[in-house]
Amino acid sequence: MARQRGPARPPTGKSFWQKYQWFIIAGVALFFVITVVAPALQRSPEEPAEDPSAPTEDGPSTTVSGEFYFPANSRDHIPVGTRGSGYASDPPTSGQHYSQPGLAPINWGLYSDPIPDEVLIHNMEHGGIIAYYRPSAPPAEVQALRTFIESQPGYPKGFIVAPRASLPADITLAAWEYYLPVFQYDEVTMTAFVSAHYDKGPETLDGTVR
Repeated sequence: MARQRGPARPPTGKSFWQKYQWFIIAGVALFFVITVVAPALQRSPEEPAEDPSAPTEDGPSTTVSGEFYFPANSRDHIPVGTRGSGYASDPPTSGQHYSQPGLAPINWGLYSDPIPDEVLIHNMEHGGIIAYYRPSAPPAEVQALRTFIESQPGYPKGFIVAPRASLPADITLAAWEYYLPVFQYDEVTMTAFVSAHYDKGPETLDGTVR
């Protein structure tokens, strides 16, 4: 009489997953590191969004940290009393301006009243440095600016200090094609700006065309 067989036993060999699960896991992890983690580590930190209304540092000649460069778009003389136009920046650093002895360029020195852009652009054309301050700036900061300018070699020749309501910072230094907003009073950076741009206009401080 034939023996009755019991239930079939499962095969004793390991399944494909049991044999290779660690290789599969390691491969997935390696793929994740190569495709996700490594590129993220190489990516530079995200920079803050730029203010589209702010001026841009755009010139290869910019040499002072924080200064802005605006290539000269005009050196035209206009009749005294008319308003200039087409300025590339505010405050302007080149463009249409007056030319009248005793008025434009104006005498170098300290002023307590605003001076028209059309006058000061001629001073910048002669290589002068214009040190603007907002009328609302702290008086101590304004006095520090005046003292700084008065201490420059050759002062008053080549320097003007004057108020201006429309400025990117309480203090702003301007020269032909360049300006430097001074958001935090810093004589080191201000000195660098003066050194880089004093008497560097298309005309000399004495009015000679270069």
